Amino acid sequence: MLYPALILYGLLALLLLMFRRAMRGRSFAEMMARSEGEHHRVLRVIKRHPQGGSWREYRRWMEGEEDLPD
Repeated sequence: MLYPALILYGLLALLLLMFRRAMRGRSFAEMMARSEGEHHRVLRVIKRHPQGGSWREYRRWMEGEEDLPD
């Protein structure tokens, strides 16, 4: 029963290290501003495609989103 807990703690530690590496040197306000922009991009894509689609379609929509005005 100890092994599943070790695996989960290991995954948690890996996620925390990845987050720390990605956000190194940024203030909390900078992190929030970045996530706000990404959040609004996703909301615009969802608004244009309410029925959803495949992962490949979603990636294509997100790439095309950069060219469109707010």
